[in-house]
Amino acid sequence: MNNLKKTTIAALLAATVLLSACGNNGNTTQTTQSAATTTAATTVNNETTETTTAAETTQVTAETTIEDTSTKLVEDEVYTSGDFEYMLDTANALDDYQPITIKRYTGSDKVITIPEEIDGYTVDNINKNAIEGYECTVELPDSLKDISAEPFDGSDNTMIYKGETYWDTGIILLKMMLNGTDFDVVEPPIKDFEYRYDSDLDGIAITRYKGKEEAIRFPAEIDGEPVIALLSTSDEIKYAEIPEGIKVIGDRAFNDSDLVKISLPESLERIEDYAFSGSKIRSMTIPENVTEIGHGAFLQARGLISVEMPDHMTRMGMLVFEGCSALKSIKLPTGIEKLEKDVLSGCTSLTELTIPEGVKEIGSIKGLDNLKTINLPDSLEKLGDFAFDSCPSLKNVVLPSNLKCLTGFYGCDSLTEIVLPDGLETIYDAFITPAIK
Repeated sequence: MNNLKKTTIAALLAATVLLSACGNNGNTTQTTQSAATTTAATTVNNETTETTTAAETTQVTAETTIEDTSTKLVEDEVYTSGDFEYMLDTANALDDYQPITIKRYTGSDKVITIPEEIDGYTVDNINKNAIEGYECTVELPDSLKDISAEPFDGSDNTMIYKGETYWDTGIILLKMMLNGTDFDVVEPPIKDFEYRYDSDLDGIAITRYKGKEEAIRFPAEIDGEPVIALLSTSDEIKYAEIPEGIKVIGDRAFNDSDLVKISLPESLERIEDYAFSGSKIRSMTIPENVTEIGHGAFLQARGLISVEMPDHMTRMGMLVFEGCSALKSIKLPTGIEKLEKDVLSGCTSLTELTIPEGVKEIGSIKGLDNLKTINLPDSLEKLGDFAFDSCPSLKNVVLPSNLKCLTGFYGCDSLTEIVLPDGLETIYDAFITPAIK
């Protein structure tokens, strides 16, 4: 019996060595291993227990190794790919879905394109201060689901998402769109306003908002008197709802504010100088009763992409839209006879501009980098100094038949053809460009 036991154990060990040497190749090897294990089980109980335990240990070890080398991201750990540092977006992660958030961009490109995927993971979020210290344009992926309200640190930048431009604190509108939310508008108590009675306006003029709310509805009445004008407000307001009855938005009322959206009443008649200059306003629909817009009303409102104005408006001051670099299109009022100095200068996103019939004089409009087409009215008689200077994408111009005085078009390097009218009387400092032969 002892000899049989020793012989069987020896046979089992030999079979095991043979299996190892063969590398477990093919079904035949697996069958032999199974037979060897069965023999051991039949013959020697102690050795069977040891063999089974070893097999189980080998299996557990293999599973642990697979887990350790899996592609699952670790929460709070920072990963690097090229110029991007990213983390697992735990807020949106699922067992079978591991989206990532951009933690930081470490490059220095002036135009940054964030891909939809990095290392096979979907980009669906961007952290606070992900881009630091310099001005640039950031092209966002369609996969985006959320974004910090402050993705930039110490710089004024532009973000483009699905063809739409969002500048600086205008990012809050993008964030709300992605999250499916809107401003939570409140009506502050009267004590949060400073105001005075204005005899010229025969009503109350609000001179300051002292509260901390970012989205407010202004009062229509204070102390039994109608509110007629907003002369000054607060830099921190992001959304403003202006009630019916208000006729005037005063000088610098929202100047350099964080305002990104406003609702104006039909009662509004006048927007005064620099009322929205430097604000973050994104779009503007000017009510039908407004007849004039003051100087620099939207000066350097670099997030403004669209504006609608009533046709019967009779006056637009100088610099009204100067530096509105995101403005893509504009329909000018037909009631205006003169376009003042620099009314559209620096609107670098405009590609086409139509001056309405009725305009007789155009002051300087320059620095329209992407302007390709100008449509000038037959009513035009004078082009002022620097008119359409530095419009390097402009290729041809047809001047109207009634034009008497011409200057401008300096630095229009792509301009190769121009048709001069027969009645033109004066030309000076015009068409200084190497393209025209």
